[in-house]
Amino acid sequence: MKLTRAELKAQARGQMNGKFGMLFLCFAVVWGIGFICKKGFGFATMPSVFDIYKGMLDPLTSLSPDAIDGIVEDEMTSLVTYSNLANAVSLAYWFLVYPMISVGLTQVLLNLTYGDVPQVGTIFEPYKTKFGKSIGTVWLKKLFEVLWIIPFCIVWIICAGVMIAGIASDDSRIEAIMDTIRSALNLGHDFGDALISVVGMLLWFLFIFAVIGAVMVIPYYIIISKYAMSLFVMNENPALSSTQCINMSKEMMQGHIWEFFVLKLSFFPWFLLCCIPFVGWISLAYTIPYMQVTVTNYYHSIKPASVINEFQYADASDITEVVETVADNILGEGFE
Repeated sequence: MKLTRAELKAQARGQMNGKFGMLFLCFAVVWGIGFICKKGFGFATMPSVFDIYKGMLDPLTSLSPDAIDGIVEDEMTSLVTYSNLANAVSLAYWFLVYPMISVGLTQVLLNLTYGDVPQVGTIFEPYKTKFGKSIGTVWLKKLFEVLWIIPFCIVWIICAGVMIAGIASDDSRIEAIMDTIRSALNLGHDFGDALISVVGMLLWFLFIFAVIGAVMVIPYYIIISKYAMSLFVMNENPALSSTQCINMSKEMMQGHIWEFFVLKLSFFPWFLLCCIPFVGWISLAYTIPYMQVTVTNYYHSIKPASVINEFQYADASDITEVVETVADNILGEGFE
């Protein structure tokens, strides 16, 4: 049965009632792992890097140029080593951690919508049950999203170029813009003022470029929404390949892409609230899980009837049976 946006949100709030603490903990674990993997190494090595720079600067006033060159070369080697280690940690996160915790968090959301209490251990289950498929599905999804950037970037550059060329080809228009800039800054017509006017013109062009780019982001995110259900499909259909999960997501989203975009856009006021310092930042911890649970409910509302029949969610009267059925299909019969 198709639900309205208000009904999906109300359903999400009801599902989080009494379980939000554990749900937030799951999100916090995912966020914490990401922060530690991406930024933790840099923070941990910051004192050592500071000592390296200090070691490069201290000899400048007391040693000969040849000795300084040797010290600088040694210290630069150390900096490169730290940089390579940081890159290795980052790559390990993106290829060995991010796919697993993304799939695991998706399973947490699915379990919550079936009545289960979120468990932190669920986040790490893909390491045991679907390691390769998690990597394949997450990165195949990312690959399609990246490939869609290319045509939008081309259109973005062409549109910005046409607009800038149109402005630049009209001398009177350029002079009018420069006069406006000079008047706004209360400037005269000497060299310094002209230089500032040129800089202002460049900023005007950059502004046009940025506005067109911001407009292009909207259709881009609308189009890549067709891949949004891939991880849900993978978790509930463990026998499917990564490509099949992507294709099923595309099939499910046919005719629903704009509807899905509007659903996510309806959370915009919540994110505006999150812009308020301190109080707003705390509210972000509620807004993101709330939105993700709503998205999960939207997945349930559009998934094919064959999926419902296969897992017998429509017929189950006891939520324990539903959760056990989900676990059996994901982890395999007899998993303890």
